[in-house]
Amino acid sequence: MTGFDRVHRAILRTFALAAAAACVFTTIAAAASGDLRSLLTRGLLSAVIALYALWRLRRGMSAEPLLFFTMVATIVSVAIRQDAAATTNAMFAMVGLTLAATLLARHPLITMSLGAFGVAIVTGLRYWIVDESIGELVAAAIVPLIVVVFGAQLMEWAKAEISGRQRRFENIFDHVPVAIWEEDFSRVAEWLDELRASGVEDLRAHLAANVDDVLHGASLIHVTGVNSEVLRFLEATDRESLLGPLNPDLLVEDGIAAMVEELVAVWDGTASLRVDLTGASTAGNPIEGYLLMAAPSASDGIDWSQVVVAIVDVREQRDAQRRLEELVDSKDRFVASVSHELRTPLTAVIGLAEELRTDVDVISEDERLELLSLISDQAIEVGFIVEDLLVAAQANIGRVKIQPEVVDVNREFVALLATMGERRSPVLEIGADTVVAADPRRLRQILRNLVTNADRYGRGAVSVHAFSEGPSTIVEVRDDGDGIPDDLREKVFEPYETAHRSTGVTGSMGLGLTVSRELARLMGGDLQYLRIDGETIFRLVLPAPADHARMVS
Repeated sequence: MTGFDRVHRAILRTFALAAAAACVFTTIAAAASGDLRSLLTRGLLSAVIALYALWRLRRGMSAEPLLFFTMVATIVSVAIRQDAAATTNAMFAMVGLTLAATLLARHPLITMSLGAFGVAIVTGLRYWIVDESIGELVAAAIVPLIVVVFGAQLMEWAKAEISGRQRRFENIFDHVPVAIWEEDFSRVAEWLDELRASGVEDLRAHLAANVDDVLHGASLIHVTGVNSEVLRFLEATDRESLLGPLNPDLLVEDGIAAMVEELVAVWDGTASLRVDLTGASTAGNPIEGYLLMAAPSASDGIDWSQVVVAIVDVREQRDAQRRLEELVDSKDRFVASVSHELRTPLTAVIGLAEELRTDVDVISEDERLELLSLISDQAIEVGFIVEDLLVAAQANIGRVKIQPEVVDVNREFVALLATMGERRSPVLEIGADTVVAADPRRLRQILRNLVTNADRYGRGAVSVHAFSEGPSTIVEVRDDGDGIPDDLREKVFEPYETAHRSTGVTGSMGLGLTVSRELARLMGGDLQYLRIDGETIFRLVLPAPADHARMVS
């Protein structure tokens, strides 16, 4: 409701009350004196004005027609009564009505002219009713006319000032990036007064035992205005659907708790409130924020008819907080996994080295070579882990360097398997002349991670297939494991994530697939996950040498 709407309603209420009171007193006085003319001119016209004002007030209409109607009624009253005192009162009534109409009218010049015309008509009636000279009539009319002209100009200035302030307020209200409601809590305050009169002493305890009363109290709140941010926050399509009585169906459990705090604030006479809020949008999606409520002060306390409620949307912040908590949890798991993966080979290295140191005189040459071979294998394993960690760290700051060249896939696999030990022996099906344009070191790192992953989570059958497909070379590493759940198929490529939590299966540190995809993309290719015919397939796509030029930037 705008400031001028409130002015219209105030004028209509004032006219209705004043006219009704005039009607009652005039009727009593006329009945006592037997003056039927007074009853007709004053009582009947006052009753008509009161009813007309009430009708326009109930319909939410403007006060302008009522003011002009009252001008006409005043002139008619003077014409019927033919009383000299009535003409003087009518002139000043014309002044007041003209000034009020000028404040509200769209065309103040017309209103001012009508007011001046009304004063002239009353002056003419005075000339007809009272035996006065032209000079006396002009003297009686000149003051009201001057007040009408200058007063109308003053009202026009006041109206422009009010309109400017209203526009500035509406602009700020509508564009502030916080959801704001203007709400009328008057009926809520009246209902709470009734509860207090019925014997309720502790409202919070009463509402806890009577949840339906919370919903009833919410339904008594009347929304009179909302800004644009409310539409976005509640996912609403138009303002009109949000105006009127508050819809308690939008309140979920925490929303009911917030509503209880609002009702308690009104009960206690607290003009401001801050409380956390969750609820549902008009589309049924969850909303989160904290609610701020403020009511202006009035001469007799707090004005509950003009409460401002703001909700600060914190969904993004809380989503970020949840993601941060998930990241912290993932990193905790990552640290535990790295500790485990480093501890296993390092324990073997330390144990074997200690055995060599203490039993060097009793073990044979062949046993020493075997122990050294095992130490070397475990040290290489540690090197692989450290290499993945370094690439992950460098990728975060964009410092991974790629030096592409023509690489034979079969040759790289043979060299890779030689460094990984005999415990991994995938079946190789690599086509002839299967070459790629890639960084050999980074390619081996990708292949090692894929084979290690297949060996870790497969049931034993691991195979590698390489073939050409158009301008690309495809390398597929397959295993017969259980695969990855549908909701985690992309998540496993994120840092510190792993899809496997099986008892008895050593968890990885969650970087191998992340690093592999990052390196594949840096070399102009990609890494994808597929599940076909019960097989888990990680498909590495890299450009063939003919496409080498487009990789170099």
